[in-house]
Amino acid sequence: MALAAAACFPGNAQSQPVDPDHAYSALSRFMAYVHGRTSLLKGGWIFGPNVDDCYFYRIRFNDTSEYLTSSGKTPQRKRAEELGVPLLEEIPFGERRAMFTANYWGRKTALTDTSQYLCIKHFPGGDRRIENTEHITESVVYTESPAAWRDRLIPFADILHAPGALPGVMTSHAVYPALDSAARERHPDIESYFNDAYLVPATFAPHLIRGALRKDFGFEGIVVTDWVDMGAINRFLLDYGKEMPYHIATLSDEAKIIALAVHAGCNMITGIQNRQWRKNRSYEIPHVIEECARYAAKQPEWAETLRENVQHSMSYLGNEPFTVGQPSSMSVDGLSTEDMIRFVLGEPVENEEYSWMNRFLTKGFVDLWNRQSLLHLQLRALYIEASAGVDLPELGYGSENERIVTKDRNVAWVKELWGDDAFAKAYRSIDWDSRAASAAWNAALIRFMQEHGFDAEE
Repeated sequence: MALAAAACFPGNAQSQPVDPDHAYSALSRFMAYVHGRTSLLKGGWIFGPNVDDCYFYRIRFNDTSEYLTSSGKTPQRKRAEELGVPLLEEIPFGERRAMFTANYWGRKTALTDTSQYLCIKHFPGGDRRIENTEHITESVVYTESPAAWRDRLIPFADILHAPGALPGVMTSHAVYPALDSAARERHPDIESYFNDAYLVPATFAPHLIRGALRKDFGFEGIVVTDWVDMGAINRFLLDYGKEMPYHIATLSDEAKIIALAVHAGCNMITGIQNRQWRKNRSYEIPHVIEECARYAAKQPEWAETLRENVQHSMSYLGNEPFTVGQPSSMSVDGLSTEDMIRFVLGEPVENEEYSWMNRFLTKGFVDLWNRQSLLHLQLRALYIEASAGVDLPELGYGSENERIVTKDRNVAWVKELWGDDAFAKAYRSIDWDSRAASAAWNAALIRFMQEHGFDAEE
């Protein structure tokens, strides 16, 4: 069977429209599926789920060698076409929006351990080129206007309207000059070390973090950087390292990253340790902490920003339901500058009175299972079960931290699904990619959000 042709068969005059009631049923069952997967997770900060298209076609746990080419094709996408999973370009916005929100809510409601913190990523969104910020040593630049970027931001807004607090948002290392310029106009009181002529990654852009994310979106949780040992960060340091203000330019690359991310409004910085290990094959974080402490002594405004960021983290994580051992009245005043920097880097603090922080800082990171093409196939399979009254194979859960769900197991599930005649026939009969389909998924999502207590908006 030509699976790709079957999976990507376009709608036609005989195609059945997506029904909002069946879409709602599928979303509810999809959320329950995700809830079951997430209950297997162990860890402190749980990085995900994605609210962008990064690694959309990832089938196995770590496809690190398969990045976008100049034509936009990768071995990942070719494999997706061969298998018959939904293709990104053919999924309407309404379905993408619905999947993002149900995926998040399934994750959130499964985390009953109050020392686990969900962190959606990567703000302010993007397409598959977000993948290239990891190893490709060129800047990833999105030039779209705020109006053109609206659909990328709506899923973030949906999640921020969910009941209960969202613990974390992870930043993107891509560059958003039009979004940054618009945020500068809205928030002229926010200081930046760079004017809008510089291609500044969102991670270092205070107008996007302290302006757009904090003030415009009203996010009150913890801002976490994406892993800073990435090609896009290295590119930025190479291009602008000597053009930064003198007090920044004279720092080591690791201290530059810390200084810029803290100034932008980030509460946690991930990956400095990995940069040090890759460069020196030794653990030299203490030297970086000392360098940043000396910088703080010379730059009192930056030192105050560091203090405010750490105090915000401590107060926020101390509030119910995120109690980690101390009340929210815990003050940063008991920490040295070095300990505040350790907190931001996820390093154990030395002050024994704050030993509760070590449990939070050293609990461990978990990166969520982000195979969105498979999740969309699962969502559509659940829709077909609801509409056609058939029982279909399920993707399955895996085991602790979800990593046991290997490429071979995923591929076997897709093939088993397409080998089911009832599924194949029903899938081909549905008009998945029309505006009407998008509207039906949007209607189902609004109902889903109202059912679960979201501040739902059309």
